[in-house]
Amino acid sequence: MSKYKIFTIIIAIGVFCLFLACEDKTVTQSEETVQLSGYVFQEVNGYFSYISNTEIKVGDYTTTSDSLGKYSIDIPKGEYAIQAVHEQFDTTTTSVLNISSNRSYAIKMRNGPVHAVAGIVTDTIGAVVEGAIVVLEHLRDTTDINGEFNFQNIPSGQRIMSCDYSDYYIFSDSFEITNADISINIQLVRQGYNISGTVTHPVDGLLSGIEVVLDDSLYDTTDINGEYLFENIFIGEHQLQIHSSIYSGQTIEFISSKADFSKDFELTKPMIDTFWIEQDAMVQTHTYKPYDGISSTSSEDVNFGDFKHLEVSYNHLEDFSMIQGLYIDHWASRVFIKLPIIDFTNSDSVKLIFSTGYISSSNNIVISGLTSDWDESTITWEDQPAPNTNSIIILPVVNDSAKWIIKISVNDEIFSDTTGILIKYQNESCYYMCSSTLALYSSEYENIEKRPHILVYKTE
Repeated sequence: MSKYKIFTIIIAIGVFCLFLACEDKTVTQSEETVQLSGYVFQEVNGYFSYISNTEIKVGDYTTTSDSLGKYSIDIPKGEYAIQAVHEQFDTTTTSVLNISSNRSYAIKMRNGPVHAVAGIVTDTIGAVVEGAIVVLEHLRDTTDINGEFNFQNIPSGQRIMSCDYSDYYIFSDSFEITNADISINIQLVRQGYNISGTVTHPVDGLLSGIEVVLDDSLYDTTDINGEYLFENIFIGEHQLQIHSSIYSGQTIEFISSKADFSKDFELTKPMIDTFWIEQDAMVQTHTYKPYDGISSTSSEDVNFGDFKHLEVSYNHLEDFSMIQGLYIDHWASRVFIKLPIIDFTNSDSVKLIFSTGYISSSNNIVISGLTSDWDESTITWEDQPAPNTNSIIILPVVNDSAKWIIKISVNDEIFSDTTGILIKYQNESCYYMCSSTLALYSSEYENIEKRPHILVYKTE
C-alpha cells in the first residue's frame, strides 16, 4: 500500500472520530442544560415595580432583563449564586442555589431610586379644593387648605391616581414615574344635573316662547311643547323665574340634590271678564225607514231649548232583522249658540269654552254664521235658520279638564254676528253604519261653572 493511501485513510478515520465526539458533546449538553427565569423587581412602601435593563450573572452565563423586568437564561445543571447588577440599585447577590431543573427565581433589588408625587387639586374655575381625597394606588392623602397633596418614596413605574370630593365627578388617570419627582395638577369637574319642566296655562294649554331664568344668569325659552331645560347644573341653592309680557310671572327657590330636578309652572293672566252664554238650543231629526219602504220622521218639530245638555251628533244604521227585514235608522243633532256682545278692544285672546260630557269620535266640526235670527224657546229642526257663507272647520279636541276650547279671532265675522252660530258635524251622512257624538253642557245646567262661556284676556 502506498504512503498516500495510508495517509488518506488516517485522515478519514480522524474526521469520523471528530464527528462522533461532537455528537456526543451536544447530547450531553442538552441533557444537562436547564432554564432559569424570573423577574427583577423592587418593593417600596408596598409598591412593586419591575426593573428593566438589569444584568443577570449566573456563573459564566449572562443575560439582561427586558422592559417588563423579565429574564431567562439556559445554564448547565449545578450550584450557582445569582448576581443582579443595575446602576441605580445596590448589586444583589443571592446565596448559592442548587439548580438541577428548570426553575423560576424572582430577584429583589434594594436601595433604588424613589420619587415624590405631589400636586394641587382645583375645580374648573381654578379655585383650590380643600379636603379632596387623593388615592395613589394603596396610599391616600387629603388636600390641605391650599388644595395640595404629597406622596413620598414612590418608586419608578406606571402608576394610577384617583381623586374624589363631594359633588364632583371622580377623577382617575394613569402616569409613569421615570427618574425624577413628578408634579400632577388635578382639575375636578362638578357633577351637573338637569333642571327642566313645562309651562302651561289652564285655558291656553302648553305655552311656547316663555322666558325661563335660572339664578339670574342662565336663560331658556319654552319650545312648542311648553318645555324648558337647563343642563349640567351644580347641586345647591337655585332660583327659577318665569318672565312673560302676557302671563303673570312666577319665582321659586329650591335646593337641588344629586338628581335631576323637575318643576312645572301653570301661569295665569289678568282676565277682563267672563261672559256667560244665555241662549243655546239643540235641534234634532230622526228618520226611520222599515222594510215596507214607508218612512217615519220624528223630532223635527220638537224644541230642545230648555235641555241641560246639548248634542252635536249624527248616527246612521242600515241593518236587516228576521222580524223587520231591511231598515234604515238615521238621526242627527245640531247646536245653536247666541253669543253676547263683547267689546274686544285691547284684548289679547278670546276663548269660547264648552264643558264636555262625552265625545265618541274625532271628526271635523263646522261652525257657521247664520242668515236669520232665532229663539231658544221655539227653534226646531224644521224652522232652524240657514247657515251663511262664513264658516270654519275645526277638529274638536277635549283637554284633560274635559273642556272644548275654541279660540275666537276678534276679526272673525262668525263670532261677531248677533244672530249667533251653528255647530254641526261636517258630514252628517254615511253609508251602512256610522256614529259621532259630542255632548256639551248647556246654559241650563245646574253647575254654573260647566255652562258655556267666553273668557277675554288682555296683555298685562
